[in-house]
Amino acid sequence: MVFAPASGFKIEVDIEKSCSPQADPIWKIVFDLYKKKATGDGFDQLVHASFKGGTPVIQQGIEATAANGINEKQADVIINEAGPAVLDLKDSASMTPQELEAKKKEVVAASTKVANFALE
Repeated sequence: MVFAPASGFKIEVDIEKSCSPQADPIWKIVFDLYKKKATGDGFDQLVHASFKGGTPVIQQGIEATAANGINEKQADVIINEAGPAVLDLKDSASMTPQELEAKKKEVVAASTKVANFALE
């Protein structure tokens, strides 16, 4: 999924699968934030945020999303909750550690909702 959270920005949302050292699957929701280049075409990557969720249910939801795509409820959460939180991370270099941690928690909370909505 690709969407524009604000003018001059885009977020790509991907589902990735990797493996643990024991060969167990690890499913992730990945958000990549890009900003349009000031001159010329193209975008520069600003943020790479990866959420893997720590419970089997969350993992099942992310896996289901990989198999079935993003449903309407998930899209709403991505656009209205995760997107703004990821966009705010563009200023992470100037955030206090507390502000940065709060934004990360917003991304985690939204990602958890996305995974859970896959199982409804």
